Amino acid sequence: MVALRTGQPARDVLMQVYNPREQQYRLIVINAVPLFRDGETTPYQVYTIFDDITERRKAERALQDQVRLQNQIAQIASTVPGMICSFLLRSDGSMCMPYTSPALDEIYGPRRGGVGPRRRAPVCHYAPRRCAARPGNHQQIGPDNDSLAR
Repeated sequence: MVALRTGQPARDVLMQVYNPREQQYRLIVINAVPLFRDGETTPYQVYTIFDDITERRKAERALQDQVRLQNQIAQIASTVPGMICSFLLRSDGSMCMPYTSPALDEIYGPRRGGVGPRRRAPVCHYAPRRCAARPGNHQQIGPDNDSLAR
């Protein structure tokens, strides 16, 4: 309506509208371009694009919340003695450590390339019979898989 009234394009206008069918508000971005007939200064129609960004905005807020939580955890982890880490067991059976506290360097020494989602975990969990077959492997750090299944 503004573009039709003023004759100026409206770009990236944010608006919240109520959807009665869904009984909820949706967030939309509106872009409008007025069209003029030859020789006229008043627009006779407007092309308008409505872009529903509700889900995008929810995802952005969720990501911001996740980053905020990760920063809080990292701050807490930096003050805790010992090592804190998260293990990720992938569907193909491989493991990695998406997060490790800085104490990992103190325990295992500096890492080349860091530890992240694509890196192998420096500490692995082996069932006792697998460790026996591989001398020199790390010690078991928890109950073996057979006892967990019982």
